[in-house]
Amino acid sequence: MFYLQQGSTLLNDSVKFMKIKVKTNLVFGIFAIIVAIVLAILSFTEVKKSTVIVEYIDGRFFPLLCSAIMGLSGVFCLFQSIFRHKSDEKIFDFEVESKVIIYLLIVLCFGLIARYLSFLVASILIGAVSLAFFGCKDWKKYLIVEVAVIATCFVFRYMLNVKFGGLWGI
Repeated sequence: MFYLQQGSTLLNDSVKFMKIKVKTNLVFGIFAIIVAIVLAILSFTEVKKSTVIVEYIDGRFFPLLCSAIMGLSGVFCLFQSIFRHKSDEKIFDFEVESKVIIYLLIVLCFGLIARYLSFLVASILIGAVSLAFFGCKDWKKYLIVEVAVIATCFVFRYMLNVKFGGLWGI
């Protein structure tokens, strides 16, 4: 199931990356069930129960509906993989997938900076870091992205009166 194969890296060609062969229905089923449980828990803890005209439909209805559909899809995929042995196999190359994980961490850092410091600062940083991550070397593109971010934030803050969270409120 697991095997190593030589792969090129950003650092040098002597590092070996692992390639894993996985069953897609099994992995998706487990992932869907976990996400459905987390979404259901978050809908109860983060979404407040509101007073509405219809008794059963409030702010929690749609997240709970999504988590129920996702959970049922996960159970169906697990059933297909375990009992009916219907599952495609896909090979994950960690040389490619590691870049996705690194960018996901960059996006998570953006969320933390935007929540605790400033949405404007976080947006400026993610614009510059994203361009650098994808290998952009043209300074004009950096300038365009940063001016667009600043202009958009100021339009939302001062013309549309949208208040952002964070330390400075923008």
